Amino acid sequence: MSSADSILLSSSSMFSNNIYKPARMGKASERELIWAMRVFMTLMAILATVLAIEITSIFSLTILCSDLIYVILFPQLTSVLFVDAANIYGSIAGYIVGLIIRILSGEPLLGLRAVLRWPWYEEETDFQPFPYRTTSMLLSFLSILLVSYVTNVAFRAGWLPRRYDVLKGIVWHSESKSKGPADEQRSVEIAKHLLPDDTKDNIALEIRPRQMVEISEARNDDTFM
Repeated sequence: MSSADSILLSSSSMFSNNIYKPARMGKASERELIWAMRVFMTLMAILATVLAIEITSIFSLTILCSDLIYVILFPQLTSVLFVDAANIYGSIAGYIVGLIIRILSGEPLLGLRAVLRWPWYEEETDFQPFPYRTTSMLLSFLSILLVSYVTNVAFRAGWLPRRYDVLKGIVWHSESKSKGPADEQRSVEIAKHLLPDDTKDNIALEIRPRQMVEISEARNDDTFM
């Protein structure tokens, strides 16, 4: 029971903070987030109860969970780690595509017959020898790449106004531009006291917080010296 209620609490907390709160664009109050957690926790408890009643094999349930992680979450993780252009719109599209294709492919454990029949489908036994799980995963991954590329191009080229980026999923060029080597060299010069004090004060307004800390430490060293 301790593990079960921890799972319900953590999942409802992730839902309210990672899905509901961004969907409300930061306008959700603390009381509203708490109620969102309660509603989602209730729904998750009902779903877990139904699964516990319908599924009699723990091994089969474990296989089903691994199946869903492979089809839905693996493309998301791969995109986050290795695809810089991936954004939240592509992530949502990939999630929906992977889930729908996997459900339509059928699942005997849940009593779902195949609606989407892949090659070599055996109608009498409702069995699909075709690797539909891997195909669903690849289609989900391709959806992430395609939708992310299209949304990035559409917003950055001005085809879609910036106000339509309601989920704040696009990294704009002005925001992603990092400090160049010249800025790093300038911070080194400040730390080494190669510039006058008045110049340090003027440049300190343009550099990053970590560089400000370096300047403060350097001044403290001057005081002790």
